Amino acid sequence: MKNKGLGRGLGALLDVNTEIAKNEETKEMPVLEADILDIDVDAAQPRKDFDAEKLDELKRSIEEHGILQPLLVKKVGDRYKLIAGERRYRAARLAGLKKVPITIREADEKTSLALSLIENIQRADLNPVEEAMAIRSLIDEFAYTQEEAAARLAKSRSAIANALRLLILPEELQELVARGSLSAGHARAILMVEDESMRKEAADKIISDGLSVRQAEDLARALNAAPVETKKAERAPRYHAPEFVAAERELSEKLDTKVRITGSPTKGKLSIEYTSAEQLQSLYEFLLFNARD
Repeated sequence: MKNKGLGRGLGALLDVNTEIAKNEETKEMPVLEADILDIDVDAAQPRKDFDAEKLDELKRSIEEHGILQPLLVKKVGDRYKLIAGERRYRAARLAGLKKVPITIREADEKTSLALSLIENIQRADLNPVEEAMAIRSLIDEFAYTQEEAAARLAKSRSAIANALRLLILPEELQELVARGSLSAGHARAILMVEDESMRKEAADKIISDGLSVRQAEDLARALNAAPVETKKAERAPRYHAPEFVAAERELSEKLDTKVRITGSPTKGKLSIEYTSAEQLQSLYEFLLFNARD
């Protein structure tokens, strides 16, 4: 049982959805009031970006109705650390509240992380990359399989797998997804592109042309189906001087390996192939010995 040692409360939380957990957990814990300046956010919180417009909407709601759901915190010395409810906490600060309702829960660091991760993963306002990172953290921290994570989060196995696939993207493309320039569907279409070096090109075209997800998938298939001759032509040197042919032949015979010269007479590249560590060492010693100061 993967939950062994994580605490009775966490085990219960993992077996129900977040809203039920909120209601059941807060039944047994009194709602208190705390100075908002005595509450610290948790650096391990999965959500890093907060939509300014949505925060402002929540701030106005809090100004009119107050905080309807208390913040979940734990006691750390004479202060409190936020376990769940950072969005409400931030909006309350924007609204200028001095006091906020809280419920205190006894929780170690691991339990706090699980509570925070699960609460946030099941919210709608995490961006896709934050959600993927939170799911990955949950899986890594508690050694869950994807099936177990899906069951705990009331999501399908394919939804978990699709979310985690976003983390395969390079950081610059993850940032585009996090900012909303690319949707999660666009990102999965980009991952269909087999040549990793062409994924950035695909992302740029999707954004510049405003492609739909279906169109992005068509683009990925088109890139994958590009003729081999076209790809070879792209790699071919733009200029191969006749004298290079003779030089390549002489060097290949002298070094006993294939030598290729590409470029122009004034600028280019000399490539020497090797097929073993011994041959590389031999070439290195030959070049070093014959090099002139």
